[in-house]
Amino acid sequence: MAAEFPGIKELQAAYRARRPADTDALRPEPPDGLRPAWGTLGQGIDHRLRYAFSDQDGPSSAVSSGMVLAAAGPNQTVIAAIGSAADGLRAALADLISHERPADRSHGLELAADAEEHLLRICYAMAWFEEVYRTGRLWPGTPLGEADGNLTATDLLAAVPTYAVADLRAQVHLAAGCLSELRAVSAPGQVQAGPVFTGSRDVGGADADVIINDLLLEVKASTKAVIKREGFYQLIGYLLLDYNDVYRIRRVGLYLVRFGHLVTWTVPELLVLLGAQHNLAELRKIFADTVADRDDRQD
Repeated sequence: MAAEFPGIKELQAAYRARRPADTDALRPEPPDGLRPAWGTLGQGIDHRLRYAFSDQDGPSSAVSSGMVLAAAGPNQTVIAAIGSAADGLRAALADLISHERPADRSHGLELAADAEEHLLRICYAMAWFEEVYRTGRLWPGTPLGEADGNLTATDLLAAVPTYAVADLRAQVHLAAGCLSELRAVSAPGQVQAGPVFTGSRDVGGADADVIINDLLLEVKASTKAVIKREGFYQLIGYLLLDYNDVYRIRRVGLYLVRFGHLVTWTVPELLVLLGAQHNLAELRKIFADTVADRDDRQD
């Protein structure tokens, strides 16, 4: 990355010229003494926005994998209950999508109050399973980490904190205005949620947030509007991992969900800012060869 994109500071500067002030961020309001579950909140809003844009009717691959991992362990009674709760969560999601059609462009991004809350609780509960996939463990303090043989999907949904529902709802309300134009010009069938790339396995697995038409979009849920070098490298990395141009990405962007701030660049604009000396196809080949060389050395 450093060798092929010497202008990373220029890209950061171009972003800084357009970014909002940190004071504009939406912030969760948990009860006194309770620290916000930042990671779970971030994954929850990511899932919610995917259902607003794409026509998927089930959990993401990361959530599904987490469900499988969570329902594996020595205590057969507990893992049976977790597996049953996961199945119930899948069914609740499928039923809501069938009735509410959150991706339908004939209505706004935000659903009616009761349906919106139900979907937000489902998305937050799914984030618990995604955390199992990402970390390989059941986290203490979560319903999965504290599960016994009586756990149900109803218990999972009821355990979603009230402050989390309110925080996610505020982010959805903001997105309903800020992303309305982008949503209106993209049919559900033109959206890829959680895309995996040809080169994903070469880097140990990598799935992006969403591709909308030709736009690779990453959702950032921090209360800080700063995007560090690693954040830009992540976005560029996804672009490069599409070795064979399967998704035909022509734009990249970041959506800061707590600010309602969307910033995009065309791929040519991005490469100019980065000081790239090769075109996209050449850069993908260089990247693929570099990763292959690393794997060979590790073997």
